[in-house]
Amino acid sequence: FYFTDIIGHLLPDSPLLKLAYIKADRIAGYLRQKAGSETVTLIVSDHGMRRGVHTPYGFWSLSHSLELKPQAITDFYRFIINGTALNSSG
Repeated sequence: FYFTDIIGHLLPDSPLLKLAYIKADRIAGYLRQKAGSETVTLIVSDHGMRRGVHTPYGFWSLSHSLELKPQAITDFYRFIINGTALNSSG
């Protein structure tokens, strides 16, 4: 959702940023609903944001439970490539 990034940089303390996040949340919900409960939906950020500046603390949202809580976005690599759940065995 590129629009949230732009607004976060240009207007980090604006009520418009909250509205952008609400809109992004609605879009994500719509996509999950259309995909159905059998489809795995993964949304990851490329970075976090604080006061208009990038931070290394991004976020992720997954429509199914994982055995292991990922510590970094790159932890999703095997999950995406293989289509298998993450586990502690590496």
